Amino acid sequence: MITKKGIDVSEHQGFINWEKVKSEIDFAFIRITYGKKGIDKFGKRNIEECIKYNIPFGVYVYSYALNLSDAIAEATYFLNQIEPYKNYISLPLVIDMEDADHYKQNNGYPSNEMLCEICKVECDMFENMGY
Repeated sequence: MITKKGIDVSEHQGFINWEKVKSEIDFAFIRITYGKKGIDKFGKRNIEECIKYNIPFGVYVYSYALNLSDAIAEATYFLNQIEPYKNYISLPLVIDMEDADHYKQNNGYPSNEMLCEICKVECDMFENMGY
């Protein structure tokens, strides 16, 4: 069995030494945005370092969407941020649908059905943009 090692990174990991990390991993998933207007302060740097060191990567949005309108705005913002890197992204686009900071809990947690619809709308948008 072949095992691949990957990491999930965001600004919470701070300034990453990608030259050192490249020998320890096979791929990375990089947070680019959160919600409709939040941008990960190291997201673009992390992409550029993965490109520089030839590390396969995917990107993700940490979702704060509570309804379909939020989902459309969130996905649009995310897609706009990654557009310059479209030809370098070799792994899937991902929606991080969790509630680690209790935003959804504190703002009217959507039903499971709505969360699925939010994911479907965003994934359809990703596919329509060629991802």
